[in-house]
Amino acid sequence: MRLRFFAMAASSIALLCVPAFASLIPIGAVSLGGQGLGAVDTSVTFQNTGTESGCVGTNTAGTAVPGGSFVGSAECPAGIAGGDEKVGNGQSNVYTASQLGISSSGSDTFANLVLLFNGDQTGASPNITLNNLALDFFVNGALTMSFTAPSLPTTYTAFPGVGNAGFGYRLDATQAAVANTYLATHPSLEIGTAATATGANGGPETISLSTISSTQVPEPSTYVTLAVGLGVLGILRKRVLKH
Repeated sequence: MRLRFFAMAASSIALLCVPAFASLIPIGAVSLGGQGLGAVDTSVTFQNTGTESGCVGTNTAGTAVPGGSFVGSAECPAGIAGGDEKVGNGQSNVYTASQLGISSSGSDTFANLVLLFNGDQTGASPNITLNNLALDFFVNGALTMSFTAPSLPTTYTAFPGVGNAGFGYRLDATQAAVANTYLATHPSLEIGTAATATGANGGPETISLSTISSTQVPEPSTYVTLAVGLGVLGILRKRVLKH
């Protein structure tokens, strides 16, 4: 019993020591065909009714293992419980940077990495709230670094079907540089994700990973400008029709 207590305590202390950066920024709705994203790599798939949570990490052999009730909370970053992962048919995976086509100083770095949240909801109210999202780094089976999204929670009208489109997040410039520096010193690091959502009535939800050219990713302020511009055009159109 004592050994179990000390093991749990050591795991909790290790989790508290994992550096966490609030640096994932939303880039809006992303269409796989229209935004330059090719085939995506599914990181974690999770499903439940109401509240659902999923995370994926690695063991010391470098094998992908779902978090939560499957292997324990050490695989999940702070604030994300896990336990609702889907594990068959490659639905939960970890990737090396090279598998994702990412290098610390090349054409595709962590500045180009996109986390794509796809909510597959049904019924009269297809909305779903993404409460937490994290990009996680694992070295030798241990969670060593986590990047989270400070803008959450956010409620989305989910896209029907899995893999058609989703809502994108990426690292801000400062933490993308931190991630690139970390990759340069830990080239074998493995990449996982974690998320929690509420209002789930269908599913499953997925977090996928892909890369996108920096020239194709508007800053969040750009979306505001576009929205204002469209609003002005609408007002002008109404005035023209009245006259």
